[in-house]
Amino acid sequence: MVKSSVIAKKQSKKQRSGKSGGPGTAGATQETAEQAMERAHGLIARQDFDAAVTVLEGLLTRGEDATARELIGVVECERGEVEKGREHLLKLLKINPEHSSATPHLYLAQTALTPRDALASYESALKILQKRLEALSDGKSTEEDTEDEIKKECVMVFVAMVEIWMSDLCFEADAPTHCNALISRALEISPQDPDALLTLASIRMSESRPEEAREIVVAVADRVARIAEHLEAKEDTEVTVAAMDEDRDLELPPIQTRGLLARLLLEHEDYPLALRMVETIRSEDDEDVEGCYLEGWGWYCRGKALEEASKEKDDAGVTVEECYMEALSALLECQSLHIQQDHPDEGILTHTNELVAELEGKGIKVEVEDEEGDVEMQ
Repeated sequence: MVKSSVIAKKQSKKQRSGKSGGPGTAGATQETAEQAMERAHGLIARQDFDAAVTVLEGLLTRGEDATARELIGVVECERGEVEKGREHLLKLLKINPEHSSATPHLYLAQTALTPRDALASYESALKILQKRLEALSDGKSTEEDTEDEIKKECVMVFVAMVEIWMSDLCFEADAPTHCNALISRALEISPQDPDALLTLASIRMSESRPEEAREIVVAVADRVARIAEHLEAKEDTEVTVAAMDEDRDLELPPIQTRGLLARLLLEHEDYPLALRMVETIRSEDDEDVEGCYLEGWGWYCRGKALEEASKEKDDAGVTVEECYMEALSALLECQSLHIQQDHPDEGILTHTNELVAELEGKGIKVEVEDEEGDVEMQ
């Protein structure tokens, strides 16, 4: 959840010429704290975490540095050394209780030992983020993050807190009250945020209000579909500067959010709209394993619904066989991508294999090109 800007380290003219010190000097001048931080960020960008930790540890031996302490805590957490990371972050907050970054609290929340501890850390992060929003609105902020970026971070914190109440603390009597209060706060900050709205839909489902949940999911999907159509149209036409300014806020949610949206639409049996969401994923990244799986699963569900209703084709004129052929084509591709990428989600591969076996058992075949470009039926 933390963003760090990596600055490429530039050698000075003296260093390039090999003159790190004058005659009689013992060696190079010790790098400044700023230079050490630049070097650490560069190492992190190259995923050389061990070297980055060494640089940061060296910097901390010179004296306490809040920025270095935060970064080493984050790096340790990211590379799996959670206890070391937490020690650094807790020490930072003990020395600097008014530390102005939300990052330590977010990492402490994500690595908390109990759900209550996680909630407390998330609340601390929210206080900092909301102060930053107030400073921006008052024109007193000099930070690089935009208001929309900070709002998005706030929303994701609220969503994470709701997830805790809906999972670890779901048996608490006041869990529904907390969920509704938290998501209301998120929607006050960003009323159209898709992650907040989909979380609201999940809350409604947990309250046995499926129709309300479906309305929310479909409304989000319709908006995403309109944005996708708008962006696709822009690619095919000349766009004026004025139009670009007007459309600056029009961007698709992350692939992960669209994947969740597609899954929810499949649960609500809105197969064409689910496949439209999948289409936006596939057009952006045709090697996304989950997107490929959802395409196959979506077409399978669409065909199965027609078959069970004893219909030859749906309202769009698509037949059962066409649905199953599209499904098999995507699922075979998913099998291949999963193996090529050594994808960690074994559940996707297991379900894909089951669906492929079922479709092939129905006699469904698709055209597949071999490495030489020849077409064969599979």
